[in-house]
Amino acid sequence: MTTLMDVLEENYGNQLRFEQGRVAWDKTLLLTLRKLGYDLKLEDYATRVILYKGDHRLGEVDYKLITIEDDEEMNDAYVVMLLDLSPFKI
Repeated sequence: MTTLMDVLEENYGNQLRFEQGRVAWDKTLLLTLRKLGYDLKLEDYATRVILYKGDHRLGEVDYKLITIEDDEEMNDAYVVMLLDLSPFKI
């Protein structure tokens, strides 16, 4: 069975950022998910990420935060949230 992560990698792999088997939370991901009928919401004081399809709550998304060290283009290090959308079947 196909997962949401499979669809994102196959159809939108050139537009989204993937790292460590996860996809980075950014504006492009949110717009892509909305196009597919999904939505991500932060809950419980922004400590949990929940995936919705329409009004139906599909479940909590496992995530990990990584720090990207400063480089030539960035002045300071920044944090990226990597989401694991592979448990969600399409």
